[in-house]
Amino acid sequence: MRESLTARFAPADRGVTLRATSTSALEMRGPFPAFAGALPRYFLRNVTAGMLDGDDYAIGIHLTEGARVTVAPTSAAKVFVSRGAGALLATTIEVERGAILDFDAGLTIPHAGAVARQATAIVLHEGARIAYADTFAFGRIAHGERFAFDRFESSLRVRTQTGLVRYSRRSVLVPSEQRGLLNAAVGTAGVLGSLLLLGAGDRPELPEVEGAYAGTSALPHGIGWQVQVLAARHEQSERVLSEARTAWIASHGLAEVKPDLDPVFA
Repeated sequence: MRESLTARFAPADRGVTLRATSTSALEMRGPFPAFAGALPRYFLRNVTAGMLDGDDYAIGIHLTEGARVTVAPTSAAKVFVSRGAGALLATTIEVERGAILDFDAGLTIPHAGAVARQATAIVLHEGARIAYADTFAFGRIAHGERFAFDRFESSLRVRTQTGLVRYSRRSVLVPSEQRGLLNAAVGTAGVLGSLLLLGAGDRPELPEVEGAYAGTSALPHGIGWQVQVLAARHEQSERVLSEARTAWIASHGLAEVKPDLDPVFA
């Protein structure tokens, strides 16, 4: 099943305006009330039960100059058993000068036998800022499905508006071939959380959360910071990533934002 959503945010007197187009399975909803100083908040929703074999999802997010917004999922992304090529989720993000995007790709949970690929492309304009978070569960741990998926491939690339690649990462997990290596790498952890803080900003301070092991490293070319956290449970990882994102956004001294209550859906 081919599904797509494109969302274009532009600055407005009362926050941002949204122009979105989508197929039936994907929705962008908002803005929702935000406390003083917070970015206007929108939710990206997949109305289906999850990603099935053969599903092909394409999501595009574009912030024009000066727009500021938060986008988050309404639920975890479940990837079900596959008997063919599996499922694909391709996300493209572009943020122009002076714009700020706080984007949470959410939690991905592969079920036993799942095959999936995630590909994320980020276009970072000069003077733009992006917080990009994603979390991967090593299976349905509570159901005894730790590393029971067949294959999971993930890639992410950050480039400038002129096409220069500034950061790239790719991983391919095949538990049937790598179980010993994977267990040695993550120990007893159940999830891996990752956060990219792109653009201007100081090294983030991370909270101490019991059961979570986190660290920060500088990204190449001075484009920002990366936070990674291994944790037993999603809520532990989420607390580290959420507090780091919140502090980073607040460090830019955002004024009070009152969301535009009339988004345009095409």
